[in-house]
Amino acid sequence: GKKDQKYNHDLAQINWPVLYDNNESGKFVEAWKKNIEQKYAPDYVLVDSRTGLTDVGGICTGHLADLVVLLSGLNRQNVDGIKIVFDTLRALPPEHAPDLLPVLTPVPSGIYKEKKKGEISMAGSSKLAEIATRFGIANSPLTIPYEPYAALYERLYVLTNNFPLLNESYNNLLQAIVNANPDG
Repeated sequence: GKKDQKYNHDLAQINWPVLYDNNESGKFVEAWKKNIEQKYAPDYVLVDSRTGLTDVGGICTGHLADLVVLLSGLNRQNVDGIKIVFDTLRALPPEHAPDLLPVLTPVPSGIYKEKKKGEISMAGSSKLAEIATRFGIANSPLTIPYEPYAALYERLYVLTNNFPLLNESYNNLLQAIVNANPDG
């Protein structure tokens, strides 16, 4: 649509369940996905979806995605919310069930400094272990540190060496995404 003053109003009026279920929009989305694959043959298509359980988010995560990266803070509300999305996506029929990759961010840098020395603080390690257990993953979830100075700049941090821990974390995320799709 045209991004004018009426756009958000019109978008809010869409009844996604009716549109999706009764008007064969699911077939349209599937054909659109297949067309992108055939026409462009991309290795990856990144879709930034809305937070939480929404109609549009359900289409983006449950129909378009092969892999969903679930970003969560460390607090109980964030973890509980992402766990609901995680469980919902895990319960989808196999043809729509994406692989799931939980990532914790922003993680206080103190945990990383201690991790580098091989001595994770008890509070940090127990919190990460608790979250890993809740998500049923064997290892600690991927983490991305909070880097206060990075918030002051708008640049691609992976192209600089200004924040090595941040770069390493994003490279670990990239590697996990690549590993989830080894055939390209």
